[in-house]
Amino acid sequence: MDETDLALLREEIDSIDMEIVSLLESRLVISTEIGKFKKNNSRDFFDQKRHDQIMEKLSLLKTNYPVEDLQAVFNIILKTSLKQQEK
Repeated sequence: MDETDLALLREEIDSIDMEIVSLLESRLVISTEIGKFKKNNSRDFFDQKRHDQIMEKLSLLKTNYPVEDLQAVFNIILKTSLKQQEK
């Protein structure tokens, strides 16, 4: 591998990062709609059962990415979604 190869790999990482940001944006838009539903229907914004379901799905994934790290990332994503819903 040389500097050119490294630069190309970093460009690929940058592209993936932008895809991740775009998906997070889309998720936040949906979270906003969920928040409106919950507010209009006097529902609690935090749903422990849903949180647990997401964490369970992550724990069952067959991936090279460490499950504990995925769960940590998703805890931050869920926290941000909750803040968005409460607006």
